[in-house]
Order: sequence, then structure tokens, then C-alpha cells
Amino acid sequence: MDQAEELRRRIQAKDTKAPLIVGCLRAKGGIGATSLLMNLAGIIVKSGKRLLYVDAGRKFLVPPMVGMAPANVQLDNIEEASVEPFDPGQYGFPLAWLENPDHLGNTELLKPIKSRFDMFMVDLPALPYLNDSLYPIVSQLPFLLFTPQPGCVFETYGMLKRLVEYLPQDPLRVVINHAFSNEDGKEAYARFKDLIESRLGLSLKLAGVLPVEKEVLLLERSGGILAIERPNHPFVGLLKQLAEELNLLEPDHKQVAAQG
Repeated sequence: MDQAEELRRRIQAKDTKAPLIVGCLRAKGGIGATSLLMNLAGIIVKSGKRLLYVDAGRKFLVPPMVGMAPANVQLDNIEEASVEPFDPGQYGFPLAWLENPDHLGNTELLKPIKSRFDMFMVDLPALPYLNDSLYPIVSQLPFLLFTPQPGCVFETYGMLKRLVEYLPQDPLRVVINHAFSNEDGKEAYARFKDLIESRLGLSLKLAGVLPVEKEVLLLERSGGILAIERPNHPFVGLLKQLAEELNLLEPDHKQVAAQG
């Protein structure tokens, strides 16, 4: 069973005991991970899911980036999420700054929160700032994110080499961000796939290529999220396709979301 099928199973299962943890594995900052996750969160919430956006980087940079108020709740421990009040705010999902994210992988601790949230969108820090106690979580994340820039590709290879024992045996889903074109992203992926599969023995699968989109950054600076403010924008259509490919949307909502 590959990652996509496992995500689908957990989303559809009626007896799921804990929220689905969604996020991305990344080797470095500045590659658009937070922008992408915030937009995916907007798409997922519009499909009817209850989502809590969790900044697990201990710096909570998200609100200033999108012109939002500070985090609704600062949590010292994930257990507090079962008793804290959460305000969904203007975008339909609450923000929390998780000071101690080390228990994110503990299903038992997450059980009480299932009744309140279907999903955690977890914004983990890049590998150099990731506590090693969180390494096991990488096997639960739905995708790896990198850009076609040589420096990012090099650092991503180093990250996977370091984390290879924690990565799933099934294909690791890959999203290429900030590509100059679809062809540019696919070429970078093909070279990276050959390197990773030959040197590390990992299996990769391309989930999507996202082009450079200045409107995402411009809207953030003015205090907005593209997927919420401009749902009919062509880039949002690409994001919805990516959400479907990663099985982050319930089957009943996929057609509605695709129509925007």
C-alpha cells in the first residue's frame, strides 16, 4: 500500500482514532512550504473538513506573513488541543503555535482531538531545525517538497540520506515548487529520481509541479490566502488537483472542489 492509498484509507475509515497529520518534508526554508500549506488548508476547509493549522516550528511566522492576528492559541503540549477553545478566524480554520511538537506522532494523545478536528495541517521546520524526536513523523507526511534549484536539490538529497531509515518503503510523493514551467519541474524531478533511487534505494512518485506564482506572495503580503480570496484563479485549480492527487479531499468533495 503506497502513501496515497494509506491516506485514502485513513480519510475514509469511520473508526479513525486520530486526526490525519498533513504537512511536507523539506530540506530548507524559503521554498514556499508555508505558502503552499496555507493554501491547501484553505482548499481543504472549503471542502467541509475541520482543520487545525499547527505551527510546530516554535517561531510562528505564519500570521505576519498573511497579515493575520497572532495565533489563536499557544499550546505547550498537544494534549491541550482537546480542551482549548479555537476560533476559526477569517479563513475558516484556527491557528495554533505548538511549543512542544514532540508528541505529534503519539496516536494515543491525538485520540481526544478527533471529535474536534479531522486534520492537522502541521507546518514543521526544515530539517536543520527539526528536532530528531520528530524524525519518525516523516513517514506520515504526504509529500516531500523541493524546488528545481541545484542548491535545493543537493540539500534535499542530503536530507533523504540522513532520514532514509524513517522514510516509507512505498513511493515517496514529491511536489516540485517554484518551477519556471511544468517541463522544468519534470526535468528536475527525473534527475532527482534517478539519483535517489540509484543511490538510496528509495522509490519516488511525482505528485505535482507548481510554477512560480507571484500573486500568492503579493496576496499574502496584503493579508490574504489565494485559495480563499480568489478561488477561481488558475493556480488555485492546480492546487486543487494537487490536493486530489495527495488524497487530502474526501471523495464526495473532489468533484465540487475541482469545479471551484
